[in-house]
Amino acid sequence: MARIKNSTARTALVAVTAGLIGASVALLLAPQSGRKTRKKLRRAGYDIARRGELFCEDLNHSIRELVEELEEASVRGIDRGREAGTRIYSEIIDSLEAGKETISRQIDRLRQRAGY
Repeated sequence: MARIKNSTARTALVAVTAGLIGASVALLLAPQSGRKTRKKLRRAGYDIARRGELFCEDLNHSIRELVEELEEASVRGIDRGREAGTRIYSEIIDSLEAGKETISRQIDRLRQRAGY
């Protein structure tokens, strides 16, 4: 999913850059008065600024989504770790209890053989 968003960001950046280059070349080669050229440059500047804002908003949104996904994944990982830890702890306690019982039986057996 991160690759898709990264690809989208790259595509948007390439589109903005290509637009800037195209607008600059068109304005430089267009046979117009200085006033019209300045007006077009101003409009192009506003347009580029707006595209930049939209790009930043999209990037910000993508980053927020990624952070939320990472938070959810980390919470799931912590929960799984707790569950596994609890299960393993119980298994260890059960094994120790079983070993304790076995040792106790063996001690009783040895005492009986020794006559205690």
